[in-house]
Amino acid sequence: MDLINNVEYVLHNLNINEYRILLHSLHKYTVLLQAGSIIKTETVNDRWLQLLCIANEKLTYLTFPICAPDVFRILLSSCLVHNVQDGNTASIDLSLLPQVAKEATPSVFSEKEHLKHIYNEEEWAKDNGYNILSTQHIHLKHTISAKTATTRCTSEIVENQVLLSAWLEGGVQSVYADSTLTAVSYRELINRLGKPLNVEDLQLSEKTLSGIIFLPADVFQFFCLYLITSLNGSLILSGQSFLKKQDLGKKVFTSHLSIYDSPQMKYPYATLDAEGSPLVEKELINHGYFNEALCDVVSAAELGCSAGNAFYNAQQMSVAVIPSVVKLLFNDVDSFDYDMNRSCDVRHIEAILPPGVQFNFSTGVISGMFVGRDMVSGTKYAYPGHQHIATFFNSIVGTDLKERYIDGFILPGVFLRL
Repeated sequence: MDLINNVEYVLHNLNINEYRILLHSLHKYTVLLQAGSIIKTETVNDRWLQLLCIANEKLTYLTFPICAPDVFRILLSSCLVHNVQDGNTASIDLSLLPQVAKEATPSVFSEKEHLKHIYNEEEWAKDNGYNILSTQHIHLKHTISAKTATTRCTSEIVENQVLLSAWLEGGVQSVYADSTLTAVSYRELINRLGKPLNVEDLQLSEKTLSGIIFLPADVFQFFCLYLITSLNGSLILSGQSFLKKQDLGKKVFTSHLSIYDSPQMKYPYATLDAEGSPLVEKELINHGYFNEALCDVVSAAELGCSAGNAFYNAQQMSVAVIPSVVKLLFNDVDSFDYDMNRSCDVRHIEAILPPGVQFNFSTGVISGMFVGRDMVSGTKYAYPGHQHIATFFNSIVGTDLKERYIDGFILPGVFLRL
């Protein structure tokens, strides 16, 4: 707390009264395996200070390493005097912190138990005939102590991440998963690994993907990932998204589509994101209307949206705008059991040919080669597809009855009419 008091001392001397001070503590434990043997373990413990403040109606955002108090005061004073003149125009309430603290995460991390779990999972994979080439395990614990002029709050985010690569029936397949409360199960990961495609068995269709098309949830998830990335406020402001600032409040998709982002579904024991903003559910798309963007503090101030979507990226070791649990709702469309009502008129898309789907974020055009089965002959075709992503989502006319959670998305399989 002395560190936070030092920051407040400098702020008061500069007559800055609107601020949010964050003390970050990070514990990251990484285990890398190849062919079932550990080749590397790494433990990283880090602490740093972060300051967001408003002075002269400007938002200033600073990050500092932990250093001696006298050195820190000089460094902070110098940075503030300079940055107060060059900050972004402020339109955000930095004093907003949750008033009710949540209970701490119930589990206590143990490296010994974590390694035991990893070995048990590797043995299970070996005993069941799976050839696991490599796995990367990351355990992340990020604690944030936040202080404003009037309130205090502490929040903790715990996450387990696994990236697994396996040799499966003649091809290499990779899959990623994360979990906030329990260790990731190899059984779930391997069940999501698809069988490698035999390209020689495919016939190239002369026609682009059209007609009635069914996308199962695991294929549809790729399209949803590109759409949710386009709702990133930082990308919108930098011109890297097909959506623009002026699109906020306008209808950009069909009225059948609503999209929600729910951080507290992923982090049930946390109250703050990595910038000290409260975690709240956002209705990003409301019956087709662009209602909110995923934002950090800076992009929220520029767009007039709420913040709360900044999280620590363990791979890049930096804070970024990241979706949490995204739920897609399809209003007033038909739902039925596809397995019980397979139609010869439906092209069932089973996979995407390497290198996968290409998406131009700035134009919104999505393209790729899609593997579909002709339900009459049973022949597999490779269909070329090329559509604007808004046209793609606006063409959804129905869903199946198998809503699933896949890589941060709660979504069904969908039927399209292209």
